[in-house]
Amino acid sequence: DEQLSKLAQENSNFHYETSTLESSADSQYASIDQKLITVLSKVTKPRLYVCGPEETANKLKTKGFLSGVASSDIYSDIFK
Repeated sequence: DEQLSKLAQENSNFHYETSTLESSADSQYASIDQKLITVLSKVTKPRLYVCGPEETANKLKTKGFLSGVASSDIYSDIFK
């Protein structure tokens, strides 16, 4: 998390977003679906990299595609 956050700070064309299922002292809950749509609305020529359980990853890939990300620019790593 720290390395990816640093990359995002150093590179204006790299956005790193996290989302949690529950709020805690270290993080605040945010719907990853809504975060994805919000970020994609601000980016030109986006590439989407998704990792997580198959159901979640497929849902986010679909949302990304419907938000304008070309299917050839959507990458995923499914957790089994």
